Amino acid sequence: MTATTNGYSLRHPQTTAWGILLASFLALCSLCAVTTAGARWFLLESEVGLTVRLTVSRGRVDLRLPDGTDIGVNRDLVIDAATASFETDSTSQGYLTFEDTYSQQIVARVFLLQDTSATLVRATRPRFDFSSNPYHVLMESSAGKFLVQARDGANRPTDIQVRSNAGAAQVDDVADVRAEITGQDILLKTNEGSGLLVKRDGETRRVQGGQQGALRTDPHGAQAFDVQFWQERALNASFGSTIDVETNPALPIGWACTSQANRQNEPQGSVTRQAVEGQAALRLERAGQGLDHAESRCTYSFETAPRVPQDVTPFTSLAIRGRLQILGQDVTTCGIQGSECPIMLELEYLAAGSEDTPSYWRHGFYAVRPTADTNPLSCDTCLQEHERLTSGAWYIYDSGDLFRLLPENRRPVRITRLSVYASGHAYDALVTDLQVVAGQPQ
Repeated sequence: MTATTNGYSLRHPQTTAWGILLASFLALCSLCAVTTAGARWFLLESEVGLTVRLTVSRGRVDLRLPDGTDIGVNRDLVIDAATASFETDSTSQGYLTFEDTYSQQIVARVFLLQDTSATLVRATRPRFDFSSNPYHVLMESSAGKFLVQARDGANRPTDIQVRSNAGAAQVDDVADVRAEITGQDILLKTNEGSGLLVKRDGETRRVQGGQQGALRTDPHGAQAFDVQFWQERALNASFGSTIDVETNPALPIGWACTSQANRQNEPQGSVTRQAVEGQAALRLERAGQGLDHAESRCTYSFETAPRVPQDVTPFTSLAIRGRLQILGQDVTTCGIQGSECPIMLELEYLAAGSEDTPSYWRHGFYAVRPTADTNPLSCDTCLQEHERLTSGAWYIYDSGDLFRLLPENRRPVRITRLSVYASGHAYDALVTDLQVVAGQPQ
């Protein structure tokens, strides 16, 4: 059968019609599939950026933006662009806070400790709340020391990667993880939750709480995992958990707190245990104008029995660590004698050869020092200068190994008490995660 249309002949008009119909149907199906896939991607897979805030804890953090602009940051700064590079030096520290753009909930924090560099290349969340995809944070070209915290209470999983040429350290759950990237090695220490070590080829090894893991690369490029339990332990009790803070203000056994003012008619100051960002913290506080001197102190006793201090000679190292924040002070620096700091740490101990007389290690922190201030930068019994912190920012403190830092005739053999105190006229400070940490006997 042949049909003629406008002078053209169709030998098989039915076949042609069916072909056109089938092609149209296939085109419609393709369009529907593409539209459905696009809609599904947009609804379930598309992402928006998290709010990223850089906070400087101490000194200055160098920031390089994607357009090559270099900025020295010494306070707070919201980072608009995801691709930004950060660098700290030997005396500076800062942290990135990642907030859910919709709820303003803190999702995670990544602390950049001293001598650390990294480039942030991704910080996202799903566009819509009904998507089950996680928060994503990716940092590349990383080197140095990091403290990664995925916060409790987030309404979706969190995937944080700190990546280098050797592989990556990853947090995919509520966790508190320290990562150290040196050359071709990645070290991971998990305080809470768990973390992952990731090889270049994608193979992973999980590091559980209480474990420390290493991903090592030999000179030939071969990589191997090494995971074991911590080789150190905390010797003092913590400030407890946030579960009972509101119902039980008392500190765990071993801790005792006092406040004392020079003038009885002035406020004595206070020490309270508070829940701060999911952690139990001490708040040392005294408010007022024109006040005289006062001190608020909390002390932990290591004595297992009266006058029996804890022997530390079997341990391979001894350090003091904590997380600190100064909210206010009125005495500049640490006063005219370098002893009135809004946060001061003190370890009382007995040294070899002089075990009848207590020795003291002290270290202070302050936030206010005007340009013309001439107050001393250390106390007369301090071995190191006090540290100037940024007011209102968290600071991760690590004393280093006291066995190595202290002169041989002043090294601890037995420790008696650990104290944290605020001294001055008016002060306001937070302290958490305060620990005396000892290396396990080999």
